[in-house]
Amino acid sequence: LTVLYYRMLGARIGKNVNIDPTARLAEFDLLTLHSGCRIDNAQVRGFSVERGGYFRLGPIVVGHGASINTYTVVAPGAVVPDGATYGPHASTHDPPSPEGHAQYNRAAIPGPHWFLKLFVAMPILLLVTIVAYLPWIAALYLHVSLGTPTGPGSSLERQIILLSTSNRVALHALTRITRALFRDIFQVVAGIAIKRAMGLNREGAAADASQWARLRRYINNLTLSQDALQGTFDIIGSHYELTSVLWRCMGAKVGKRVYWPGSSFYCPDPELLEVGDDVVFGSRSEVFTTDGLGSGRVVIKAGAMIADRVVLLPGTTVGRRAVMGSGALGRRGAMYTNDSVWMGSEGGEALCLKVGGKDAADDDVPTITPFGRAYYEGKAPYFVFPYPLILLINVTVAVLGATYWSLAPVLGVRVLNLFRTRLPHLHLFDNGPRQLPTLVGLFA
Repeated sequence: LTVLYYRMLGARIGKNVNIDPTARLAEFDLLTLHSGCRIDNAQVRGFSVERGGYFRLGPIVVGHGASINTYTVVAPGAVVPDGATYGPHASTHDPPSPEGHAQYNRAAIPGPHWFLKLFVAMPILLLVTIVAYLPWIAALYLHVSLGTPTGPGSSLERQIILLSTSNRVALHALTRITRALFRDIFQVVAGIAIKRAMGLNREGAAADASQWARLRRYINNLTLSQDALQGTFDIIGSHYELTSVLWRCMGAKVGKRVYWPGSSFYCPDPELLEVGDDVVFGSRSEVFTTDGLGSGRVVIKAGAMIADRVVLLPGTTVGRRAVMGSGALGRRGAMYTNDSVWMGSEGGEALCLKVGGKDAADDDVPTITPFGRAYYEGKAPYFVFPYPLILLINVTVAVLGATYWSLAPVLGVRVLNLFRTRLPHLHLFDNGPRQLPTLVGLFA
């Protein structure tokens, strides 16, 4: 259906094309995606803003079986050859990446058999969805249980009277609030329970992964999706200890005083992630514990920094106080030594800006960050919001936001009731062919 949607917008798309939900496509009528190509979390846009403020449009052609990986930029006018691979953080202004980088595409990770998807995964996902919406369903039940008034007038008039009462207004806001506050949290809790019940994945080659292991990962990626996790962290706080607790519940080994990213964090198998004390994450980090070749443990040691849009691959170890700078691409199975600094990507790997050491004595050097000293140790010379206050602010903002977006239908019904009481001689809501257009027109 996604492919059909893009075709209706003007894109020319062949058969067996895989487009990840995180991919950013634009100027669809300028896109030609040939059969078998795979588009990951990439930017494929037929427009760009050039130096000097000029707006450029150009067709993009992605060849048969080509692989466009995460954070890759496909520029206007680009023609990606058949079978070519542009690995993570690549650009079509440069030559294609090594062919092996095609295995780092999310679509290269083998999934379970369609039978398991349909008859095992789908019922579980339906159950998780029901659990996620339980608070909202309960609020709706309260709404419905108040009953419908009887009396003169059309059924529409009676509904307008009913929905204009203070109780109904409050319940309408309550349904919005419960959905905003609890839906993602309930989904994550249910997803963790299912993940634990099904077991944790292990390191190994993709060819050796059983259908059960593939099914587990498939279900986990949907129930514990980046959107659900981000919605949960928006409530409980993105950077704090409760976030670490949730990652531990998902199977990760996490140390103390970790500063988590404010935006989404991709990690398909948290049980293969180890994060030391005082690690700092930037936004939109991606840790591939699993790719098309298999699964491997990713270890990030104490005091390390994983900056914005960093991509780490299976088997990577980032040493103590090492820095993976913005846009850095780790190499599969690489060891980045203590105190080293890496940035960007050239030839499929981050560039070394500072060579680190391997001295075991470095393990005794404190790794605590300014964030850790200010928030966890209270050593800042200024007031730092305590966690209960942060949680209260997040909940308050979510409640106010949900209430605000519930105002339009609530006020609309109150205005309809004014029309009903102040202009009864117009008979606006009487049964008949004009009832529906009158209702829609007044609401508009």
